[in-house]
Amino acid sequence: MDRVDWNGRYWYRNKKDGYYRNRNGKLLHRAIWELAHGRLHPAHDIHHRDGNKSNNELDNLESLCRAD
Repeated sequence: MDRVDWNGRYWYRNKKDGYYRNRNGKLLHRAIWELAHGRLHPAHDIHHRDGNKSNNELDNLESLCRAD
């Protein structure tokens, strides 16, 4: 089982899409972004700049409008 410990919680890698989620389904990269920048605008998603879904470093994450 592929998991990471972040902020006192375990996050598990979903084999289908490659993203890390907690047991409630929240996405790790979104939680990291929101802790640093506040609540995400409803029309935006968080993307991994390098395309690596395992690289959840804050400087690798960016908020983009879904329309883009």
